[in-house]
Amino acid sequence: MGMGSMSGGGKRRPMAEINMTPLVDVMLVLLVIFMVTAPMLDKEGVDVQLPNADGKKLGSAKVTGVPWSLTIDTAGHVYVAGRKLDPQQVPSQLPPLLKGHDNEILTINGDGRLSYETVMKVVAIIRHSGVTKINLAVQGLKP
Repeated sequence: MGMGSMSGGGKRRPMAEINMTPLVDVMLVLLVIFMVTAPMLDKEGVDVQLPNADGKKLGSAKVTGVPWSLTIDTAGHVYVAGRKLDPQQVPSQLPPLLKGHDNEILTINGDGRLSYETVMKVVAIIRHSGVTKINLAVQGLKP
């Protein structure tokens, strides 16, 4: 009597659990990819030699906004987000690129061999555009 229920022709119940192993594998691979590529996203590809500074870092102000950068190479070319601007047209090309970023921190990576005047001209254009939170990048500061 009980033998009919033991036959191999009976219906199987569907599995009620999801196999999480493939999902975890995919997420770990994505995590590794993002960890490797994230530091590369900040680089603009412009080679500059930052000036050396001696002393301690200033206390960091708590500022809302996303840090972004502007680079000035030895020839005085200005780069914003990897885009090279014409030196003679920086006053007209830079303000539209800065529009809407007035609450963000702008880091200037100026080559140490640049004249003070060149950097200050760019800073003046930036400030005239409405950006007031400006950092100047240097090497050699101690925490």
